[in-house]
Amino acid sequence: MSTDLHTNLHQCHRETMTQDAFWRDQIAEWQAELKQMIDELPEIEKTLRQHAQALEDHAASIGADDTAVSRHEAALAEYERGGQGEDLISMARSHGTEIGRHQQHEDAHERIRRHHYGLCAKWKLLRKAIGEAM
Repeated sequence: MSTDLHTNLHQCHRETMTQDAFWRDQIAEWQAELKQMIDELPEIEKTLRQHAQALEDHAASIGADDTAVSRHEAALAEYERGGQGEDLISMARSHGTEIGRHQQHEDAHERIRRHHYGLCAKWKLLRKAIGEAM
């Protein structure tokens, strides 16, 4: 073999070894990043469970107000049918508070809706990215 050929082969081998070393370094970085992602899974699950609880709390709060509004509506209808309307005066006094709570629920619902839809969209992107072939 000629000296030029040997020199070219040595150069090719050095380039290959340099590139291989770079790739191994990148893989080590990726493995560390992936390990961190896996280590964060319990925190992600905890956060998702907190999100689920927040949805339950929001639904319960709306349900409690629905009950109060239904009682007020029933008392008003009873009074209109000639009933005593014993609780109607106190309920009428709290009507402004009911309206305020309803507005708070509306604001909270919009905030929760935006957050939830954003979370779902990002989750779908993550699931798609994870499922793509390497």
